[in-house]
Amino acid sequence: MGNKDFLLLIKDLLDFISSLVNSLAWPVAIVILVFIFRSPLQKLLEGLTRLRYGELEMNFKQEMQNIKDQATTAGIELEPKTTPAKTTTRDSAEIITDALKLVEEFPEPAVVLAWTAVEHELLQVGLRFDIPTSSRGYNPPGRAIRFLREHGQLESEACDILDRMRILRNAAAHTIKEKVRISSDEATEFVYLTGAMTERLKSLRPDIKR
Repeated sequence: MGNKDFLLLIKDLLDFISSLVNSLAWPVAIVILVFIFRSPLQKLLEGLTRLRYGELEMNFKQEMQNIKDQATTAGIELEPKTTPAKTTTRDSAEIITDALKLVEEFPEPAVVLAWTAVEHELLQVGLRFDIPTSSRGYNPPGRAIRFLREHGQLESEACDILDRMRILRNAAAHTIKEKVRISSDEATEFVYLTGAMTERLKSLRPDIKR
């Protein structure tokens, strides 16, 4: 290889390195900035529990507080119940007890599990009130809630709370896939609320008007 060819090779190599440096400048700068501001960003992200469920964007903590305020206005007691005795059949109280065991390590699944206790009682309500089933042969939660509202069997405030809880449950189920964390305190509040709402549903009877 002659000197001229060698110099051309060096020039091409330098041009390649220069273009490579230019192309890496922004990514490297971003990495450096993220490293510098890692701690503030981490604190910011830890404080956020924003969820996206379809077109729905919400703050789980704020929505949970709104539901609690609405429950207080409706006179729904939110204090935790004593642990129920074990029974041969799995009832809503036992489901709630199991959900409480999950809140510390698995808050999102705890929310999803707790809601199944409400679904269980809504199914029982459907049987007691002989609510017409859907084309699939069962009563989805929304249908039972609408029936109770339309027939005056459950006050409107309580029906609103159930509807909002159902949306939060769906959001919690979605966060399991997205790996967005709900705090254990928020999950605990949700579980206690399901306890209060299942007690309210248990008290409903066709011969008792609300």
